[in-house]
Amino acid sequence: MTHAIHLQNISVSYGKKSVLNNISLDLPSSKITAIIGPNGCGKSTLLRTINGLIKPSTGTVKIGNDNITSLNCKKLSQRISFLEQTPSAPSEMQILQLVKLGRYCHQNMLQQWTENDQIIVETAMRQAGVWDLRNRGIANVSGGQLQRAWWAMCLAQDADSLLLDEPINHLDITYQLECLDNIRILNQNHNKTVVMVLHDINLAIRYADYMIAMTANGSIYAQGTPNDIINPDLFASIFDIKVGIIPFDELGGIPVFIPLQRI
Repeated sequence: MTHAIHLQNISVSYGKKSVLNNISLDLPSSKITAIIGPNGCGKSTLLRTINGLIKPSTGTVKIGNDNITSLNCKKLSQRISFLEQTPSAPSEMQILQLVKLGRYCHQNMLQQWTENDQIIVETAMRQAGVWDLRNRGIANVSGGQLQRAWWAMCLAQDADSLLLDEPINHLDITYQLECLDNIRILNQNHNKTVVMVLHDINLAIRYADYMIAMTANGSIYAQGTPNDIINPDLFASIFDIKVGIIPFDELGGIPVFIPLQRI
């Protein structure tokens, strides 16, 4: 298995509070990796560190063979697209303007907006289901519609790797499945590497090729395929709950968990 993103001995602290503790990971290339763990365990911090928004107190992050510190903002944005959990933009901005921002890292003095950029943006908006909203202001759409617009911007960026922090946040179940299906299609048809944080663990199990389970103190409890790591001990250790786990034959025998009670 080849690896797209490498983390070596990463630690991050906010003041005196330790958030990530000596994390080393090799995230597989052209696969979907899902990160799970309790609230406050550092999942979002991990994504922000990979994207260079947080400088670790120790350790290194590499994209392929390149240390992220050697890449300027535009070069890094061409390699990694990052969708935060609660992104923000000026309320007067139109949906189309928001999505077009995804192409910014591909522009320079010699290469301005092209017909290809326009095609990429329109395709991304249609994939995300917001083309018909393109002339609406972001203040005049629902939370779910806005979430899909941000997803479209992420698609328009056309980076090799996507970091997604709760990409199905604010979406109803129909659009949750549509968004995750689009992520899978993007991964399979275009060999995109996807690393996403999901709170819905059953959906994480269903869509992920690889999973990382974090503990409350910002360490890695387990990593591997869903079938490798999903077991009652994991839920007892990191979520303090007792669960039942059954294979779901209609989805190829993947495990499905049922929470039973707190421990």
